[in-house]
Amino acid sequence: MSECAKRIEAFSKKDLPKANIKRVNVPEGFERIGVNAFKNLTKLKEVRIAESVKEICGHAFEGCTMLSAVSLPSSLKLLGEAAFMECRRIQSLEIPGGVQSIKDRTFKFCRGLESITLPDRLVRIGENAFYNCDKLAHIELPDTIERLPFRTFYMCKSLESIRFSQNLKYIGKEAFVNCSFQQLELPESLEVIEESGFLKCKKLTALKLPKNVKTIGKWAFHGCPNLKKVEIRHNPDEMGEWIFNRNDVTVHCYEGSKIDRYCRQYDYKVHYIQPDSQ
Repeated sequence: MSECAKRIEAFSKKDLPKANIKRVNVPEGFERIGVNAFKNLTKLKEVRIAESVKEICGHAFEGCTMLSAVSLPSSLKLLGEAAFMECRRIQSLEIPGGVQSIKDRTFKFCRGLESITLPDRLVRIGENAFYNCDKLAHIELPDTIERLPFRTFYMCKSLESIRFSQNLKYIGKEAFVNCSFQQLELPESLEVIEESGFLKCKKLTALKLPKNVKTIGKWAFHGCPNLKKVEIRHNPDEMGEWIFNRNDVTVHCYEGSKIDRYCRQYDYKVHYIQPDSQ
């Protein structure tokens, strides 16, 4: 049972108006919107939420496929799991500063979401949080984020630019499958890129791996046919199978290095760089 489900005095389905379900005001006095409160109300278009509301519980607006306008109060502290899942008409959101976690599947299938502003104190983004947000083109991750878990931005087909957290250490399995990056500025703090992390990022053209990367999972950058140049100036501890497409990429590395031996094993083209080159 979630942290919200145990509590009472929440706005719930019984508090909904009997008519005009298209536009709803959550009035002052409520501190939370309950679990499933608006779930699958497919005629709902607009919700105004009073400043007294501090929590939006799990699945609160899931399946509100016509919801296009929602005002999040500045007092908000908690967004529950799948709170806005499959809200296909929402185009932009600004998450209030008190929210520290985007939970699993919060914005999954929000296919109309074009922009979202995340708070500076955000410390966690959950699995599948932005799964299939087709129109999301840019996102800035605050420096408090250290991990991007399983399928965080999976199938975000329009995502072409991202400002990574400068403290990011971990990119999870399939986190950025089929995104539209042409270039990536991975942070120096990054240590792990899991299996298929950037699989099928078909517009990616060049890549420089930070020297702190210790693990590169199999197929991490496979299916990226336009990735022509990869620069790796260190020896990661672990490298999975077929990290890149064999016939497309040239790996720039040191002669005789672990990366050089890996490239020979998988028949990748190599270009040797000098230790003192920039």
